[in-house]
Amino acid sequence: MDALSATFAALADPTRRSILAQLAKGEATVNELAAPYAMSLPSVSRHLKVLEKAGLITKGRSAQWRPCRLEVAPLQNVDSWMAPYREFFEKRFDRLEEQLKTMVAEREAGSTQPAVPPETSHRVNAQEDAGGSGSPPQRFFNDTRAIPSDPIVVDLRVGGEWRQKMIINDDLEYFTGGIYREIVPVEKLVFTWGAVGGWPAIDRDYPDDDLVVTVTLNDLGERGEQTEMIFQLAMPAHLSDERVREWLAMGIRDGWSDPIDRLVTHFNRKAS
Repeated sequence: MDALSATFAALADPTRRSILAQLAKGEATVNELAAPYAMSLPSVSRHLKVLEKAGLITKGRSAQWRPCRLEVAPLQNVDSWMAPYREFFEKRFDRLEEQLKTMVAEREAGSTQPAVPPETSHRVNAQEDAGGSGSPPQRFFNDTRAIPSDPIVVDLRVGGEWRQKMIINDDLEYFTGGIYREIVPVEKLVFTWGAVGGWPAIDRDYPDDDLVVTVTLNDLGERGEQTEMIFQLAMPAHLSDERVREWLAMGIRDGWSDPIDRLVTHFNRKAS
């Protein structure tokens, strides 16, 4: 197996990725690395051997203990391999930015002609309306409440974050959002649901504990004149049945269904 394949194989396991995230903060012993996990020391040691074999970590020797440290060279190779794909998406987003500028200019000039092709319209709406007062995202999630003064944050890239304030009533408000895991333009969006310091609370160092939302868009009709949106909310596999029932009892099904219904109504009204 070549070095790059070995690196990707080592990174395929979420526990090993979490261990690397710990080591990015500094050296740590096996006991320190094992502390966050409900597994035996031999199990953690097996993960460390895979990482060490791939060259992602090395073990030093300091007095009576052998700290593990992160090696960046294999990760730099991954970054170099991804560079052409990063450039590809950056160029697409640059073109989208130019289309947005054209659309805004034509709108200000009173033009009624669409400035962007239909396949980019959903991205245009997300970008253009991300932070404005009374914008669709705010209306969908806060349809009966005052619009929060805090702007919506949308960093549309893998690892980027979207974040907005929810106002439930006069006594309850909080931040929610997500961290993007996968973006396939016009087809698929996957993100961790929650916010650091918000609800549901998420910790970037422990992604396996988070709820994950997957939104898939499919063309319907002979000419793709309709769009089917499939919304999936996945809970961590290690959650007990009781904990799953607790989540459902919080009303998260209706919490997502209601704004989606309002979104469908909004697009149907625009189409008509």
